[in-house]
Amino acid sequence: MLTFILNQPASLLRNRPNPESLDRKKHRQTESQNSAIPICHINLARNPKLRGGERQTEILIRALAAQGLPRQRIIVLRHGPLADRFQDCPHIKVFKVRNRLSALFACLLGDNEFLLHAHETHAVQVAYVASLFRRNYLITRHVTNPIRPKPFSYAMYRNAHVVIALSKAIEKSVRHSLPDIPIVRIPNAWNPELPDSNEVQNIRSQFTGKFLIGHAGAMDSHEKGHSVLLQSARIMQPAFPDIQFILLGSGSLEKELRKQAKDLGNVHFAGWVRNPETWIAALDLFAFPSIREGLGSVLLDVLHIGCAVVASHAGGIPEIITKDCGILVPPNDAKALAEQLVRLYQSSPLRQNLARAGALHSKHYSPELMAQRYMEIYLSIRKSLA
Repeated sequence: MLTFILNQPASLLRNRPNPESLDRKKHRQTESQNSAIPICHINLARNPKLRGGERQTEILIRALAAQGLPRQRIIVLRHGPLADRFQDCPHIKVFKVRNRLSALFACLLGDNEFLLHAHETHAVQVAYVASLFRRNYLITRHVTNPIRPKPFSYAMYRNAHVVIALSKAIEKSVRHSLPDIPIVRIPNAWNPELPDSNEVQNIRSQFTGKFLIGHAGAMDSHEKGHSVLLQSARIMQPAFPDIQFILLGSGSLEKELRKQAKDLGNVHFAGWVRNPETWIAALDLFAFPSIREGLGSVLLDVLHIGCAVVASHAGGIPEIITKDCGILVPPNDAKALAEQLVRLYQSSPLRQNLARAGALHSKHYSPELMAQRYMEIYLSIRKSLA
């Protein structure tokens, strides 16, 4: 069992030399070492639409492959959002399963050389049961919700070699329940898919003469702060008729939210979109008023694309949005949110400065860097098992 507990991801990572500076022999040794780490990812998300957690799983797998880790498997539900995402990657074996039981059987295929990487709750359950058959696993935890105070839940986390927390807020939540388990922080990465410039113009043309303020997030929880954003839109509508709010996403609360906004002419529900990065590139400003948030990976996309942000000071958000690259407001405060949105609407220089600083700050959250950090974790676990 891995026994280290670290507060900073960088303290775990060895200083990786630049591959260009390696001689051929050392580079071959590195490739050989990487190829000896077979990873089996598990993500059993049920919603058929690709959301933040599933998108991050895909980004990691592709980035690991680019880093020279070809031996990867992924176990997904046959009707889940990741079932057909790797058709262009024939070297990545995809197991499409019906349920958790069949996912367990997929984990047990062959010998126990594959290190299991659980990316969500059902995957953690499967990985834990597989560990009873001498499979080894690690967990990536995405949420700040407390771990359920039940023996089975605690056992799932205690039996993992390491838990990856995306933020300090998530780490704090896990340590509250399980203070002695090994935890390492590795944040998510921005989506490497590029916006479609032609489609950006098409989106802008739908809202000619409007200043576009956007938000992106699943409409399944009040903790995302959609209602707060609608309250801010209501406050701003009379004095700023040229401001248009665009909400990206769908979910069980969409009908309720549309009802709240039925008399707001400055709110547009775009629904779930396949190309959120293109919609973000079409915006003038991004609002993210979550009441609770593990990290908020969409904010990394926003920073990378170069859009100014006003977000709530909640969960892991302040770890991404610093005073240099965005503005933070108290959570659940529609008036404060409206005031800062208006402030940026009225100051193009401030928006541009924040956008430039955000794009620079996003370099710390590249897919390549995330993959390198995970590679170090995999190597450390393999070394401990040798």
